[in-house]
Amino acid sequence: MVTVPRGEVNQAQLQECRDDADAGTISGEIVVCRETGNNGESPLTGDRDATQKRYAQETMLKGAPRAPEAFGIPDNGKGIGFGKPPPVAITVDFDALPTAPAGSDADRMARGLPPLGEERELTEEEERARREAAGIKTSTPPRPKKKGG
Repeated sequence: MVTVPRGEVNQAQLQECRDDADAGTISGEIVVCRETGNNGESPLTGDRDATQKRYAQETMLKGAPRAPEAFGIPDNGKGIGFGKPPPVAITVDFDALPTAPAGSDADRMARGLPPLGEERELTEEEERARREAAGIKTSTPPRPKKKGG
């Protein structure tokens, strides 16, 4: 026989259920008593949407495959290193350099003029000698003849 109390259970009914459970251990009868929390809240909300939302949150990632370790590299708390930074670039403070003396090659080059002694065009032999000294193995095409000279 199953008896289910109607409405709220008071302390007297709860004590009676406990006494029946103690007596049931002698006679072999199973008696189940249920208590609600002290504040009267039930784990069942009675609201279908709230219950479905709670169930979805509790079972959200159950059985889902986990992300693998990155390329089999164990996570040791450090990032993956890819070499080292390049060496520090050489910085030149041009304002700290002294000014070039007037008429010097540096002064002429700063004003966009060729250095002294190089105002003329090089001959083919001089150009070939400079290229060979620099390690450039090319043939120089012949230059056209200048008009008037």
